[in-house]
Amino acid sequence: MRRASRRGVYSYPSVVYFLYDHSWGVAEGARSATPGTVAAYAAPPAPPEEQATGILRLEIEPAGAGLQLYVDGAFVGAADDFNGELPLTAGRHTIEMRAPGYEAISLEANITEGRSITYRDTLARSSGALPPEPTPAPRADTAPSAPSTFYFIPGCYMGNVPPSEVELPVGCDLSRLVTRTP
Repeated sequence: MRRASRRGVYSYPSVVYFLYDHSWGVAEGARSATPGTVAAYAAPPAPPEEQATGILRLEIEPAGAGLQLYVDGAFVGAADDFNGELPLTAGRHTIEMRAPGYEAISLEANITEGRSITYRDTLARSSGALPPEPTPAPRADTAPSAPSTFYFIPGCYMGNVPPSEVELPVGCDLSRLVTRTP
């Protein structure tokens, strides 16, 4: 903020800077310098070079089997963490997929920069795994029931129980009853 002086010359208020000695990234000998010497600071690390990458799309059945992914022998995460798309550096990789109760799948993939490849497979149950749960048989009590008589009083009642057996709201006109029989 500038202030005007009497002669029309503008001056700025004084600014005071406080410097903190955090010594981050500074060599031990450079933390305290004697007068007349120049402190040598460590140069910041160079930014990492961007590596050429590609995508490996995985379409493995059954979905949600707890598939774990290993790339070149190192665990990288669960398949669900990557939404089926695993970014990899360009080049040849060994991918191993494991899931509890299933046999492991291993494949060699040659990833090309800027491109994607899709791998589709079905997990095979391991011999020591529990058999899959059987699908439940249809229930016997879900068979359709025989048609019944239907009762309707406009603006008042609708159902398969005769209106004489239920408590109707006040003002319900029983003379407007419509009965439908099968």
